[in-house]
Amino acid sequence: MKAIVLTGYSSGLGRAIHNNLVKVETNSRLFFIGRGLDQLKENNPWVYIQLDLSNLSDINSFEFDAYLKDIDELIFISNAGTIIPISPILDIKVEKLYESVNVNFLAPVLLISKFKKYVDKIKIINISSGAATKPVPYWSLYCANKSAIKMFLDTVSLEKEISVEHFDPGMVDTNMQAIIREKSKTYNELDFFMEASDNGKLQDPYNVATEICRMIL
Repeated sequence: MKAIVLTGYSSGLGRAIHNNLVKVETNSRLFFIGRGLDQLKENNPWVYIQLDLSNLSDINSFEFDAYLKDIDELIFISNAGTIIPISPILDIKVEKLYESVNVNFLAPVLLISKFKKYVDKIKIINISSGAATKPVPYWSLYCANKSAIKMFLDTVSLEKEISVEHFDPGMVDTNMQAIIREKSKTYNELDFFMEASDNGKLQDPYNVATEICRMIL
């Protein structure tokens, strides 16, 4: 049986991917991972798992064996991410440093490692960003982590039965973009994000989600 796992399903692009999958996917077991749940709940055939991806101990202690024991192929949509902190390096607080590295880099690494214990064949859809290859002012951690996870995935794809596709959605009309626009009021170097919104250049999350789902359905 095939499984599809999506992280960061509760808002933004993740919510749009979630809504698309539950409407059209009937042949796979769907798993949605997020930290916005009050408790672990199951709504057959969809499974919702509460995990805080900024807390590696939370991920490491979670056992997937009951969910994946009869899965022979897994598609992992690595979507969860955080743009915070957007600031000069001198102003970055240590707790925000850890949160950025954990959510954007270490959490997907740990999840893939845990999935591989139970499933031989894994396909990874990495929701990437232009920040993986192009530096953006005050995005030092986000850019570094996006670059790091891309290299990790490119390398791990050389291993048996692991394939990777990177998908850069561009600028999408989500809460992350709203955070960036708010910060652009402080940092003039980020004004082009405000201009993109004003000029109607932000993509609709649903359209982007549809394109992503076509990659796997």
